[in-house]
Amino acid sequence: MSSAWTEQPVPARGRGPRSGWIAAALQLAVLRRPRQRLGPGDLGRFAVAAAIWLLAGLLLDDLLIDTPRVFSEWALTERSFPLLLALAGAALVCALLRRSGVALGLASIVLLALLPGTLLWIWVQARFEPGGWLARLPMLYLVLFAVQLARWAGAAAPSWRRGGAALSAAGLLLAAWMLVPDSPWWWTSEPEDDEAAFVEEDSPSLDGISAEQLWQTQPDMLDAALARLAPQRPDNVDLYVLALAGDGNENVFRNEVGYVRRLAEQRLGAKDRVLSLVNHPDTLDAAPIASVSNLRRALQGLARVMDTEEDLLWLFMTSHGSEDHQLYLGLDPLPLDWLDPATLRQLLEEAGIRWRVIVVSACYSGGFIEPLRDEHSLLITAARADRPSFGCGVQSQITWFGEAFLVEALNQGLGFDAAYREARRRIREREREEEERPSYPQIALGQAIAPRLEAWRATLGDSPRVEFETGMPVAPGGE
Repeated sequence: MSSAWTEQPVPARGRGPRSGWIAAALQLAVLRRPRQRLGPGDLGRFAVAAAIWLLAGLLLDDLLIDTPRVFSEWALTERSFPLLLALAGAALVCALLRRSGVALGLASIVLLALLPGTLLWIWVQARFEPGGWLARLPMLYLVLFAVQLARWAGAAAPSWRRGGAALSAAGLLLAAWMLVPDSPWWWTSEPEDDEAAFVEEDSPSLDGISAEQLWQTQPDMLDAALARLAPQRPDNVDLYVLALAGDGNENVFRNEVGYVRRLAEQRLGAKDRVLSLVNHPDTLDAAPIASVSNLRRALQGLARVMDTEEDLLWLFMTSHGSEDHQLYLGLDPLPLDWLDPATLRQLLEEAGIRWRVIVVSACYSGGFIEPLRDEHSLLITAARADRPSFGCGVQSQITWFGEAFLVEALNQGLGFDAAYREARRRIREREREEEERPSYPQIALGQAIAPRLEAWRATLGDSPRVEFETGMPVAPGGE
């Protein structure tokens, strides 16, 4: 074959049946190379494919998402992003194959071809939440799809061009599958709660406590807690822990922070490197309260003790969460601000702590993922952005996520990411047994932090399991 291969002629627009592009899309969807020739397409055809893409996703979400519900204001943006990727990907593939004139037609066909598999996977995830090798099936499908796409679009091109087009298409498809967010058109809307709804008849009481005196003690108490922390060890990846219990009206959050402290000190190599911020009437003399101002001061104090370029921070936060992704900080009658993801990101950036493991145990906590995501962080949340989690309330001793992630997973000696996978499996089993809608815990693992986590784990030795007990001390001096 001549090395001077040039762009193939484009067939006339009227040639062949107008439905040929739909038939080609259906054949590609089942990984068959279409018999039809690839034509140039036009904006009208792409608009039809885009409308079908958006409408089909909307109808599927309508079937999957229960009422009552609220419309997601950014769903249109996120669901439209694949349309731009289809245009960009088709333009790149066609440029590699020297067939730029058919890019619009290829984009239209790709959208329709990927639609059945996309809808099927959304349904499977909503109903079964597959894990293990099943979760990797879409990746295999996308690679095979890219190969067939390049074979068809570049049928007359040299093999090296087809190979380059296949690799480029596979890379784009895999990146889109792993990185592009997919917000549903609706979020389930639970009955609205306000701060008073968290106060129940058997809740702990702050009666007899002077709010003014409590505020005055906070700076000295926090400085004293920071002064007790063990210093950083040069050339050693130390783990420092900041555990926060947000709602002072329920014991469950204080219990989790007490367990985190003991677990971190006895099994995770963080002896004397745990700082607690707790909203609870029983801990006012033992630990600083969990407020935004104390969180800022705590992070900046930890940054002075740690080596911010070497050591790890584990920030564990447990409380109630709202549908607009705020973490409840409450110690009635004190007027405390709620904590939102943007504020938390600002506090972390001000402190300058580079390596972060952030675990948020709360309803709708998945909303913290995107604002905090970066390559130096591991983010784990108890629920998806549109789902509640379970196990809080005055009758609970520990949340479902806290029990699964802390007591049953990290306590086994698993790393943070492996503990997440084990906790997700246990939570899903419990949700099925108790007929609860899936909470879908979430994870985002930055590429750069993975070796840092392994270096930290290499410093840990064997130690006995830590049994969960209610009322574990949240600060030194109560053992």
